[in-house]
Amino acid sequence: MSSSRASTRTSSCDGVSSSKPPPAEGVRVDWEDLPPAVRQLIETRFGGTVVEAATQREGFSPGLAARVKLDGGRRFFVKAVS
Repeated sequence: MSSSRASTRTSSCDGVSSSKPPPAEGVRVDWEDLPPAVRQLIETRFGGTVVEAATQREGFSPGLAARVKLDGGRRFFVKAVS
């Protein structure tokens, strides 16, 4: 049975806006700061050399979060957590 009345229930999250998340806690690592062996493994997996990398600063977890472009033009999002 449905009702046209508005719900009177209250949320346990009163005062918290879902449109604005809490501040990020992690510190991002830049592509250039990854160990060379890790960068090489990622490039081997993708089949090209990364020629551009843009670190994504927003987020909750530390570690790499970057948009990368390969020498052949393909693009990927790379994310790692520590």
